[in-house]
Amino acid sequence: MIPRWLYPIAPLLFAASMAAADPPGRVGRISLIAGTVSLQRAQTGEWEAAALNWPVTGGDAIETWGGARAELRIGSTALRLDGDTELEFVRLDDDAIRVRLVRGSLYARIRSGEIAREFELSTAHDLAWPLAPGRYRFEADSGAISYIAYAGSLGVDSGGSSMTVHAGERAEFAGAGSPGYLLADAGADEFLDWNLARDRRDDAMRAARNVSSEMTGREDLEEYGNWQDHVEYGPVWVPRVVPAGWAPYRYGRWVPVAPWGWTWIDDAPWGFAPFHYGRWVLLRRGWGWVPGSWVARPVYAPALVGWVGQPGWSISIGIGSTPALGWFPLAPREAFHPPYRSSTDYVRRINRTHVNVVVTERHAGSPRPKPRYRDELRAVTVVPAEALTKGLPVQRAQATITDRRMLAEQPAASAPHLAPPLQPARTPAAGILPRFVPGARGEPMRPERPAATPAARGAQAPRDRREPAGRAPSTPAASMPPSAPAAIVPAPVQGARPTQPIEVRRRAPTPAGSAAPAARDRVSPAQGATGRAAEDRARQDRGPQHPPAAEQRRERVTEIQGRRPRVSPSSPPSRGRGARPDAPAPDESAGARPRGRGEAAASDRRAADAPRQKKDEARRSGGQAIREAAQPSAR
Repeated sequence: MIPRWLYPIAPLLFAASMAAADPPGRVGRISLIAGTVSLQRAQTGEWEAAALNWPVTGGDAIETWGGARAELRIGSTALRLDGDTELEFVRLDDDAIRVRLVRGSLYARIRSGEIAREFELSTAHDLAWPLAPGRYRFEADSGAISYIAYAGSLGVDSGGSSMTVHAGERAEFAGAGSPGYLLADAGADEFLDWNLARDRRDDAMRAARNVSSEMTGREDLEEYGNWQDHVEYGPVWVPRVVPAGWAPYRYGRWVPVAPWGWTWIDDAPWGFAPFHYGRWVLLRRGWGWVPGSWVARPVYAPALVGWVGQPGWSISIGIGSTPALGWFPLAPREAFHPPYRSSTDYVRRINRTHVNVVVTERHAGSPRPKPRYRDELRAVTVVPAEALTKGLPVQRAQATITDRRMLAEQPAASAPHLAPPLQPARTPAAGILPRFVPGARGEPMRPERPAATPAARGAQAPRDRREPAGRAPSTPAASMPPSAPAAIVPAPVQGARPTQPIEVRRRAPTPAGSAAPAARDRVSPAQGATGRAAEDRARQDRGPQHPPAAEQRRERVTEIQGRRPRVSPSSPPSRGRGARPDAPAPDESAGARPRGRGEAAASDRRAADAPRQKKDEARRSGGQAIREAAQPSAR
């Protein structure tokens, strides 16, 4: 029984609990696949072949094999993976985009200042975040972590101390326990050229005047269709080329994706935004997509359709009959009622592009409005029920319906009578990450992973993995879109590692009595990669959590500092995480970011560090000697 004093706030508590259960309104999309790319779904923990137009959400992971590349879009943000790269999506919702780079090379193009404040990347030991929109690159190779800013600036937190990587700079950290970092020019390579070519393709598109730039998948509309102004519906997008008899939600397949349930995966290269936002209308010359009113951040839907059929409905196939169900696209100004758990505010937000007021409950005796296309033969698609449960291509399994009365006899619903076989998201035990089990389902094992190209990264030990089912062997990078020469790097350097003199800096630890840089749910940098992954995956299931206590962070930082050489108080100060693009830049003339020491001090350091330089020269591959300058004693 509810106490009387809770009666006034009980509706507010109920609404808050429902809103907390709403699925995220922002998702990612796999927009390009070149070569062998694998996807690990959060709900199963198993690796499978990645598919074009697949929605990516928190807990998922993407992996590219040697020679492959992939691109993911999250609204206006583009993330591109080079070969032999693994990226985990720790959190992806309306409030934050947090990813973890397990290994490989990741390029990020961030166009919005608001998104830059929400984006965060972590590695095994460090944390990075963009301070402004720009072009950034992150590399993780054999414990070494590199942060590159081609345009814009990056904040980096490593070992409890913060620094800023400015435009045209590359900062490389040797890994946990290393006392310093290497600073050099950004450099250029073939992967950067390919990314710049993709960026120029996006820049050549017209301004997003009909849809928001934060609508995931909008980048392909200009290339594959034309915009028209309709008297009744406003802007209408019409695809240029479609097969004969084409209809929305007919060329693709249905898959269960948590937490939405049945989700449509379209086969067309442009088939994301028109099937997860807006409505479709049947015009005189074919179908057109109506995005509706302009919204800064439209809410993603798994499929904007109505369903036809009830349990027991069957269709004749060959000499027998089989259970069936059908669906049709929603027309403009028709409300979408989510078949999954959601709040009233979520239903309002997901329909606000076409419906101002959504009626969630009907009065007793009031007739249900008939959807426009529920018995339209050119709009309704009917298939055997097993086409959904087995994920079969819909166009091949489609049943031919010639009598409209057969459709009119079946009731229309907002959800199919066939429940999706969703599984709860798996939370691995501490320190254990789910991976491929070779030969678990009788699939052939891949004997050895190809080593990464030495010019791009150092040699990496091959690992035994199995080829994802349904995916052809890796294709060379030559089959990817053509690239163009780099145009934004101030001082290009041949290869992925700079060959010109490198400035060596020592990281200045944060004093125990001072406050650590502010962080957005920052994870302790001293934790291992597997422990961090398990912690974040568990936090996804529990919901938003508060960051660790400041006292725990200070104790861990003190423990790390105790294992490192002492650093002189005269070490170059670093810009803290709180620095934003609108904050005044430090005075270069005053020595806020010094580039060197006096001639006498430099001579003393070279003489004192001669033995260490000889060891470094022997350890470095290719015979490249890198000078490592030790800080002078505080005394």
